[in-house]
Amino acid sequence: MRRTLLAAATLATATAVLLPTAALARPPEQERIEFSINDRISGVCDFTIVAHVELKITNRTFLDAEGNPTGGSSTGSIKAWLTNADTGKIVRFVIPGPAFFQTDGAVTGAGPWVTFTADGRFMYITGRMTFNRHAEAVTWRGLARDVCDVLA
Repeated sequence: MRRTLLAAATLATATAVLLPTAALARPPEQERIEFSINDRISGVCDFTIVAHVELKITNRTFLDAEGNPTGGSSTGSIKAWLTNADTGKIVRFVIPGPAFFQTDGAVTGAGPWVTFTADGRFMYITGRMTFNRHAEAVTWRGLARDVCDVLA
C-alpha cells in the first residue's frame, strides 16, 4: 500500500516540464486513469492507518518529431481519506499536483502532496519537491508536516 499510495500521489499531480516545439513535435500521448484504493498502512506510525484514495488523473507523454519521449506530466485529482485506526480520527487530503517527468528519470512536483520521503517518513508537503527513482521525496521547499503527527 505504501508504494501504491505514493505512486498514486506522484501520478496524480504532474504537468509537463519539457514542452516540445509545436512545429517539430507530435501531439502528446494521453492516458486517463481512474480508480480507488482501500488499504491499511502499518509500520509507518505508532498506529495503523486506514486509507481510502480516489484518483482521476491524466498522464501525458510529450514526443519529438520521431516519436521519442521528451518529457511528461500527470495532472488531475487525488483525494485521500486517512484514518487513525486507534482513535478514529480522519483527515482528508486533496492532492492536485502537478508532477513533471523528464527522460533522464527526474521527477519534480508542486502543490500539496502526501508522500513518503527517502528516510521513510510519511509527509504532507506543499511547495516544490523532487523525487528519487523509488518515487520518494528527497528535497522540498515549503510546508512539511508528518502525517503521523497530523493523525495522532
